This record gives sequence, structure tokens and C-alpha cells, in this order.
Amino acid sequence: MKAAALLWRLYYAAKNCLDWRWIVWGYQRLTRGFSDRQLWDLSTRMALYILPRLKEFRRQMDGPKGDFFGTPLKFFPNLEPTTEESERAAAEWRNALDEMIYAFECIADEDFESPVTMDDEWGWTVEPAGKGSDPTSRRLMTYGIHVDEEAATERNRRIRQGLGQFANHFESIWW
Repeated sequence: MKAAALLWRLYYAAKNCLDWRWIVWGYQRLTRGFSDRQLWDLSTRMALYILPRLKEFRRQMDGPKGDFFGTPLKFFPNLEPTTEESERAAAEWRNALDEMIYAFECIADEDFESPVTMDDEWGWTVEPAGKGSDPTSRRLMTYGIHVDEEAATERNRRIRQGLGQFANHFESIWW
């Protein structure tokens, strides 16, 4: 059995290496730094790039380099804030960063706090659409897949809120 699995892996690797698209994608990576394969799901690709940098930025705000990380002026009510106003503004800035991180975490990993659960035996079937409809139309029926609608709505709201924070504070994410 192990020999058959090894042969299958070798066959699959050779088949992929001989695929002409790999040559095109390699050329694209050499000439422009990325291939068309990375454009298939650009939102996930960008989230995977942004997420670790946002996490590190947020981590360093609380670390020894925290003095270098200022709170953006848009969080202050005036240019000479009191200590209490400074602490409140810093807390709001950290909260905004946490919202951004949550949004990118959900985009980068679709299973992160997913409202979808699946039974051990799940799948789908294709059935005729039903009486009175086009005889060639089909309907996709799933089984064993459950969605918590309230959790999905809340998760999508938080993603939109985090992306909104990212857009609003994009130019403020620097030392």
C-alpha cells in the first residue's frame, strides 16, 4: 500500500512539473514578482500579508518599544489632552487595532470562529428542481452542514467594522 501511495505522489508531482502553466507562472514570478495564481483569491492573499504585520504592530505597542508607538491624533479631543484623555485615546486605538486584527483573521482563515458546523458525515447531492420547473434544472442539496445565522451575521458585522477601521486608520499604522 505504501508503494502505491508513493507512486501516486511521484506521478502527481511529475504531472504538475510538466504542466505548461508552471512555466508561465514561474516566468510571471520572475518578471513581476507574483503569478496569476495569487490573483485567484486576492482578498485572502492580502489578509495573509497584512495580518502578521498588524499583530506584530499591536504586540509591540504593549512592549518595550511602546513609547515609539503613538496614538493617532484623531483619537484625542484636543491637542493638549489630560492623562485620562490620553489613556482613553490609547485604549480606543488598541481596540481599533484589535477589531482590524479580528477582521483579517476571519478573512485569512475561513474556519476562524466559523458559524458553520459539519457532522461527521456531510456532503451534497444534486436533485431535480421540482414540479413545474425546467426539467433540465437541478438543485444542490446539502446535508450535515449547519449554519448559525445569528453568529454568521455578527461575524460579518465585525468583519465589516474591522475593515472600516482599517480604511479609516490606514495612514495611522506606523511608528
